[in-house]
Amino acid sequence: MAFAASVEALPDAARVLLERLAFFAPDPAPGTLFDIAVPDGAAVGDTRAALAELAARSLALPTPDRRAFTIHHLVQHAVCRRLDPAAARQRLTEALNWIDAAFSCDRR
Repeated sequence: MAFAASVEALPDAARVLLERLAFFAPDPAPGTLFDIAVPDGAAVGDTRAALAELAARSLALPTPDRRAFTIHHLVQHAVCRRLDPAAARQRLTEALNWIDAAFSCDRR
């Protein structure tokens, strides 16, 4: 119940980011990912602000050196279960496109 309330209280950008990150591995994700343009065109600053919103609610936590962040696998699981199949497919596609952009040799 408290988890659902925390997610519902998120600004849209932070909720969408959480839904995308729910499809990542539960291993620490590099903070440099936020230097890469998000597939939907959200500005880098907006994405970092969204991550700060998640951290403020302990939905995403920075590593001790602050170079990466983690999302607990139970949070990921709960977020994925809340998504209907079409929304889950959309967020998964966005997450994959974001990772693809991070590893692309043609980054701009």
